[in-house]
Amino acid sequence: KEMRFSGLHVFRYSQRERTPASRYEGQIPDAEKQRRADVLHALDKEFRTEFAALAVGSRRRVLIEQPGVGITDHFLKVRLSSPHLALPSSPRLRRVEGERELAYVDISGVAGIDGVGRVVEEPLTAAPVLVY
Repeated sequence: KEMRFSGLHVFRYSQRERTPASRYEGQIPDAEKQRRADVLHALDKEFRTEFAALAVGSRRRVLIEQPGVGITDHFLKVRLSSPHLALPSSPRLRRVEGERELAYVDISGVAGIDGVGRVVEEPLTAAPVLVY
């Protein structure tokens, strides 16, 4: 918690036949592995919610991944409150590699672990830096 990670990637170890680890004594029971994963998933949600809240009030560059949803350069998922402004026909988008577009988004809130924002036309003169 002191590190204030933006999120966690949690997975449970599963034995694989013919690997050195499968022969170790003291294997952890599946129920205990699940309990530990549940604790870490709850911590992940806490971290992601806090990370999303840090972005509120900032303008971020967002890669539109699908209608109404994008991701910032800090890997924060953003739900767009104005998804019609993030359609491929919108002049507010900048085409990048392939079929994806970039938009500037004012982050105004948090929904679950995601940021919420609206597409705007202009970037800030200096990109805000998230400090956590």
